[in-house]
Amino acid sequence: MRVLALDTASTQMVLALADFDEVDASAAMVASCQIDAPRQANQVLLTQAAQLLAGVGFEVSDIDAIVVGRGPGSFTGVRIGVATAKGLACGLAAPLYGASTLDAVAWRAWWAGVRGRLGVVADAMRKEVYPVRYALDDAGVTRLEPDTVAKPAQVAQQWASEESSLTLMGDGLLKYAELFEGASFELAPAGLWLPDGQGLISAFARAFAIGAAGSGDAAALVPVYTRLSDAEENEQLRLAQMTDPRDAERRARLQHEIERDDREMRIS
Repeated sequence: MRVLALDTASTQMVLALADFDEVDASAAMVASCQIDAPRQANQVLLTQAAQLLAGVGFEVSDIDAIVVGRGPGSFTGVRIGVATAKGLACGLAAPLYGASTLDAVAWRAWWAGVRGRLGVVADAMRKEVYPVRYALDDAGVTRLEPDTVAKPAQVAQQWASEESSLTLMGDGLLKYAELFEGASFELAPAGLWLPDGQGLISAFARAFAIGAAGSGDAAALVPVYTRLSDAEENEQLRLAQMTDPRDAERRARLQHEIERDDREMRIS
């Protein structure tokens, strides 16, 4: 099937086209591009996708499936990507699959020749990072731990105590590289710190192979957040401050919505 993949979870928007073999979960790249689009993905994503398709003589109707980077990353960026991907999938009556944005970074490192232990440190804002470790060998990339969010100093201390050698990547290093300076850490070239098209397609292929890309149902695909957004946390605070009996119905409704979002976040 011909796949259009997109990721807007970071400041670098990623688009890729690939021919994907569902039998052996292998992909042949057709075209890809990376565009620096901080806070602009919603304005340029569809235009850039159309240009990518036109550049290889394809139309939107030639796409058989959509793949989206589910994060974690910028909350707004993740939502833009997932919402756009769902709209495309529904409009095309095509399946929608997901891939980890952090896995895409790890696979970019693999294609660049990095081998051994790898740590991806993505910026989570609020003076936090999304840290995940991987093992890279000639066969591919193996994720070693689930998504989480943590203070960068804590991550650096833990990894230093547990790893004898670790290559580091991720846009969190733009802010916190000095915390990871040490004998056991080696920073990969900064040009590899963000996802690219080849990495995104490879992350999807691995997820598909192990049954982690989703069912293809666009309605069932959810983003990876790892925590509540600022707006949701503020809503919880307002909810806790509601004491007027007349607010009981609204408080119950909001609590139900928060619990629903929290369940979806943990399931993802």
